[in-house]
Amino acid sequence: MSYLLSTLVVLSVQALLVVCSHLQVLAVDNVNFSVYVENQTRGRDAMSRRQHRVYQLYSRTSGKHLQVMGRRISAKGDDGDKYGKI
Repeated sequence: MSYLLSTLVVLSVQALLVVCSHLQVLAVDNVNFSVYVENQTRGRDAMSRRQHRVYQLYSRTSGKHLQVMGRRISAKGDDGDKYGKI
């Protein structure tokens, strides 16, 4: 009976130490996860696609898209025009 009691005491002390050490790890102040998030989002995996966005400026007065051709800017472009993409 005393053997069973001593084993039970040892197991309960070990369980208490495990719980206390886990709580001590969780209680760390000023944890900064931004470095981890930045490292995870910087690398691309094989499944994700690279996003490519094309923007076009639209003129309400002319009802057309803006075109930038060198130094000239006109509001006579159509949707999807190569000079209207930014």
